Amino acid sequence: MSIPKKSAIATLGNSSLLRGVAVVAAASALVVCLSGIAAAAIVVRRPAPHLPVMLTGPYLARPVVWIAPPRPRVVVVPALRPGWIWSPGYWNWSGAAYVWIDGVWLAARPGFSYVPAHWDRFPGGWRFIPGGWIRRPL
Repeated sequence: MSIPKKSAIATLGNSSLLRGVAVVAAASALVVCLSGIAAAAIVVRRPAPHLPVMLTGPYLARPVVWIAPPRPRVVVVPALRPGWIWSPGYWNWSGAAYVWIDGVWLAARPGFSYVPAHWDRFPGGWRFIPGGWIRRPL
């Protein structure tokens, strides 16, 4: 009795099936690997509560604008008002150009000093430092 031989077509079908399984396995492994990389790159930042006293400094990460801000506009400072502090206007960078922001009156805060908004020179350009309140020494 002789053992029947496999036909060439059946052998070809099995090798194609094995190749297909290998390709699917490799693609699945690649997807899993890339998904792991993408998941590792996602950073979730939770908003911090607003601080009652905020003064930003040059140590905070702020975008550097390479175009120098224009000179501040000449504005007549209004007469002093008891219990209020005048915050002068400033140039704000919109991402494409400087836009003038007018000055405003702020309610005075006992025990605090107000530092107006200004631009500081940094390597590579200028950084905007927003105005804020700082606690006076006791």
